[in-house]
Amino acid sequence: MKFTVLTSLLGLFLFSGQSIGQDVAKPLRKIAIEYEVYKSDIPFATIKEEFEIKKQGYQITSQQKGSGVFALLGERVLTSKGQVNAYGLVPNKFTLQQGDRLKQATFDWANKTINMQYKGKKRTGTLTAGTQDLSSFAYQFRFKPPVEKQPYQVALTTGKKLKNYTYQVEAQTIELDGKPVDCLHLFQDSPGKESKEFWIAKDYQYLPIYIVLVDKHGQRLEQTVTKFSTQ
Repeated sequence: MKFTVLTSLLGLFLFSGQSIGQDVAKPLRKIAIEYEVYKSDIPFATIKEEFEIKKQGYQITSQQKGSGVFALLGERVLTSKGQVNAYGLVPNKFTLQQGDRLKQATFDWANKTINMQYKGKKRTGTLTAGTQDLSSFAYQFRFKPPVEKQPYQVALTTGKKLKNYTYQVEAQTIELDGKPVDCLHLFQDSPGKESKEFWIAKDYQYLPIYIVLVDKHGQRLEQTVTKFSTQ
């Protein structure tokens, strides 16, 4: 599989002072990533994300702005805050804001419950170890990398609902700026109407560099990394 990024990931990673194949047990403390999103081959949006670990925990902010006519949809902002332990990210609160629409989830780990709210409607679910939200999920790979040919299971909240997902895992090499990058490809055997696939780079702390989403209308969205910086 081949695709081109606007800025070389290899160059940015080396420029940041990080070595290729850095130990996942010593994750980077700050990451900034930009993506371009295409919907049915038409420019749809740009996404800017920041991930940071501080003494009081981690924070993820993701801002999506529509391209061209899709800008009328308004800015979409996702935030995730929580703690980091030996098993990875432990979310405390997640929000998804687009215009006046807000989805949010609070994680009550002490009582093993999750409280979700959307359009004034509240839902409660049962928390299990490793539960993630839409933002934290992609960064949890750094702490709990998938294993080739072993199912990867995760409980995931959107702020509106909580659902269990199982992904199959296969090794796959893709090309960035003409250079091969070893990835793990996560996909669903029986995706149904909606599905999501990830290509995460082994030598870049298992960060997603290419994501494909098929929405409930059957439209395909492709999200490709364009910029990457670390500290």
